[in-house]
Amino acid sequence: MLHRKTSNALPVLDQIEAIRYDVYALADSWKQSIQRAKDTSSIALMDLELMISGPTAQSQIVGRVLSKAGLYLQHPRFLPDDMPYDNPHYIRFSGYPDQLPEFDASSTTFKAEDIKSQALAIDSIFENLDQREHLKAVHIDRKFVTTELQRYLLLPDRKIGIPS
Repeated sequence: MLHRKTSNALPVLDQIEAIRYDVYALADSWKQSIQRAKDTSSIALMDLELMISGPTAQSQIVGRVLSKAGLYLQHPRFLPDDMPYDNPHYIRFSGYPDQLPEFDASSTTFKAEDIKSQALAIDSIFENLDQREHLKAVHIDRKFVTTELQRYLLLPDRKIGIPS
């Protein structure tokens, strides 16, 4: 069973020339999911990593299709050494030609515990970010501020009269 957004995006991606999918699962996760399904007589659910690859010329099209579906590419955990990495969702700034995302996909022997501890560390970093020094005061032009009473009085079907 795939996530609904992914299920909707894949048929659109299938129409793009030379797009290929590779699916990866951690062996421990695979074994645990199968065992849990056997123990509970239920469906085996597990996290999979879907890697989309194809010609670099198609990357922006793939990025737009996924963005429209509400999906955004993440850095792959599993990337063959001979495969160049180009993520259309990676932000690049003009004037800086050599901007490659910093990640190491050379090791494909991750343990579930390692990934979980890394994810917790990243969450902790984001939760503790303090960006107050980056905030700037903004001038508000009062001509463009409308109160709820003004909106009510300005409605076209409102007939405003002075009571007698």
